Amino acid sequence: MAQTKAIIDNAIIGFAFLDSEAKILSVNPAFLQMFEIDEPVLTGCLLRDLIPDFPTKTWEGTIFVTSRTNSGSVLNLKVQVNKFQNKSGRNRYVVMFDDVTKEQAITDDLREAEHRMSLALSTSGIGVFDIDLGTGQSVVSDSWVELMCLNRETMADNPQDEFYARVHPDDVASILQSHQRCIDGVDERAECEYRVQITPGEWRWFKSSTSVAGVDENGVPNRLIGSQIDFTELHVANERLRTSRHQFKEVLENSPVPLAMLDEDGFFLSV
Repeated sequence: MAQTKAIIDNAIIGFAFLDSEAKILSVNPAFLQMFEIDEPVLTGCLLRDLIPDFPTKTWEGTIFVTSRTNSGSVLNLKVQVNKFQNKSGRNRYVVMFDDVTKEQAITDDLREAEHRMSLALSTSGIGVFDIDLGTGQSVVSDSWVELMCLNRETMADNPQDEFYARVHPDDVASILQSHQRCIDGVDERAECEYRVQITPGEWRWFKSSTSVAGVDENGVPNRLIGSQIDFTELHVANERLRTSRHQFKEVLENSPVPLAMLDEDGFFLSV
């Protein structure tokens, strides 16, 4: 018993012992430090007086609650309750408090950063994808879903399946080969252009850039990350320009009269 008390007294997480009515019988030093209070103030008080979010009835299990220190600082707590009986057969509860305030703050910051990034990607028209090479499972940004004109609630569980189901059959092999060259270290990045069926009968041109983002303990690539954009309008414009140049060249080469093309300085470009 003395050894157990010493462990609890020196624990870095808070401990509180409650009676059957959830009144505080005793707490350890970490609990007092966590809440910035003195033990005599707590003895006999209901735990709910200190933590309003604490359930009205005691139970066994784990929950997350919010409270405040004596100075008013917010505490985010992971609380675990275990029930036992004392020598007299009365129900008692030992409650462990883990202060996760910093972790929660980091999580909130990451969530906010992710939200800002999602907004930035959405407005920029860039979709991001992350592929686990071991499982073939992928994670994609909201902007990727928007570019593909998909709905997260109705799309396939694995975005990769949804992607290859929509890529033009003639373009699948080139994408896979490009990715494999990147995985094998032949190319630093996999640059691909391919057609995607957005709606029945509507094909749009996409361009993606992918690189290895992680390796296993043996140095073998296990993760790819990349981005893709819809460049249909640019592709169409380039095709029209190539067609126009080709037609002009044919006219120039097959003209029945001599023709010459000069630059702005008067030098011959073609005859």
